[in-house]
Amino acid sequence: MFSSLYKEYDFHQKFKSLCKLLPTLDDDIYIFFFTVSNKEVLKERLNRDKIQFGQVEESVEESLKQQGAYYKYINKLKEYVDWFEKGSMKIIEIDTAYLSQDDVINFVIRRIKKE
Repeated sequence: MFSSLYKEYDFHQKFKSLCKLLPTLDDDIYIFFFTVSNKEVLKERLNRDKIQFGQVEESVEESLKQQGAYYKYINKLKEYVDWFEKGSMKIIEIDTAYLSQDDVINFVIRRIKKE
């Protein structure tokens, strides 16, 4: 994500190729897309000791920008994947704004076991 937002790299063709490859794998594939919908919760979560990545300052605005870029890639993934291949692939979005880490872990485990 960093490269697509802050660098001039173009991974579009490689990304598209990998999207086509995913459903051909024999195992079930789960892609969990974690989001935070509440800006105040996001601000609180960002208030921690963390090494800065590159020259990007961590802020609510930057995090929301990154989250928007992830949405873009998830939507492209949905567009490029051949959903009729033999493999099983699921994309599951989880808004973690009001969930504890244990709640998120339990949700993921329940979702995988359910399938």
